[in-house]
Amino acid sequence: MTHPALFAAVIICLVILAKTGIDAKADEGCTRENKQRTLYGIPLYSPTLDSNPATSAYTTFKGVQLQSLRAYNNRGVYAATTLKTKQKDGTTGPGGYFGVQWIGKSKSKDQLIFSIWDKKQNGVVTSLALPMHGTCKRNCNDCREDDSTGTQCKVKLDEKLEEGEELTFRIEREAVQSTTYDDVTYTGHVWRVTVEPIQGEVLTLGRILFSDDDLEIGEESSGGVKTMKMFQEQLGCTNCGAFSFEAQRKGPYITATAGNKPLPEIQKLSASMSCDDTDKDKCTCRAFNAVSDEFGSVSFMMGESLTPSWDVNGGPGQIY
Repeated sequence: MTHPALFAAVIICLVILAKTGIDAKADEGCTRENKQRTLYGIPLYSPTLDSNPATSAYTTFKGVQLQSLRAYNNRGVYAATTLKTKQKDGTTGPGGYFGVQWIGKSKSKDQLIFSIWDKKQNGVVTSLALPMHGTCKRNCNDCREDDSTGTQCKVKLDEKLEEGEELTFRIEREAVQSTTYDDVTYTGHVWRVTVEPIQGEVLTLGRILFSDDDLEIGEESSGGVKTMKMFQEQLGCTNCGAFSFEAQRKGPYITATAGNKPLPEIQKLSASMSCDDTDKDKCTCRAFNAVSDEFGSVSFMMGESLTPSWDVNGGPGQIY
């Protein structure tokens, strides 16, 4: 008999892939143990973002090698920057990610996504992520259709992104505003993500209000973004080394902080791979690497001819 939780997880995965235009069926022979691994980048800042929360930052995404994915004509790759926030009272606020999805299928569009989850504490929502732009809506982020766990902003691009095409994502905190949701008025800072260039212009990917009970119109929070990291993952269960892919990332660079405190600067960046098992040898795929050709830049790569430049069994490895 199928375990109820496993069955629910499978249904959720099928729904997400269907929305993306990707074949929900796993690559033949693909399992949790042998699939292509997700890669993570962990920048170290000084001073820390926790002590000097960011209110403005930017990062770049460049698809360096895309042709193999396009020829595979399935799956896709999502490269994103993750963030967690701090409320005015110092507690943790909503968090999520923004980035680029390069889609393999020729008939499906590449897309840009900005997703933020409500903050829950002991099962109770303490801060809502609420849509404030036409590209955004309340959404069941990574869950069933009949629920709402946050807000997702999405833009499908008219044309596929080209190799070497670089996009700059900027996240900025706007003034405290208010909005009504389920007949209740909520107040908080609005966070805006823009992307450039999209057909030569600056595109507003989305605007999301992070509710904060301690804020009123005209006030400014002493909180902000307290962590920023990055990841690159495959969309759907993808066989190890099924196609070659490379994306270059720069930053994230902090450009403003709450209270105009000194700007946190990147000191180094480490990389790691995903593996649910404490025994990393049980996650067998090693067809990936992360390299840097200049400080502040990292390229995440996948392909059957690659091997990681660090000991993945020993934890994160320093890339620059």
